[in-house]
Amino acid sequence: MQNGEQIEISCALTYDGVQEFGDGESDYCIAQDPYYNVERGLQAGSQSRMVIMERHLADTTFAKLYLMDGHDIPYVEKVEEGSNDYVKMWDIE
Repeated sequence: MQNGEQIEISCALTYDGVQEFGDGESDYCIAQDPYYNVERGLQAGSQSRMVIMERHLADTTFAKLYLMDGHDIPYVEKVEEGSNDYVKMWDIE
């Protein structure tokens, strides 16, 4: 996408799954950037960012592990002491 280009968004990737909104006909979803998320931006008085991705990528392992914090992947458990907002470590069962 080019700077200034407008697109319609109809879903958001959250830690609880995919949240649908709008008419559902858009091909794009948003997700919070795990490091530059809204909470960090509000606490530090800095910026927050969103990731725009094509809807069909919401069902990928990467999106579920990194952007949705492991949602709906029953065979992984997050290793809290090895994870932060930049890097997430998973124990595969």
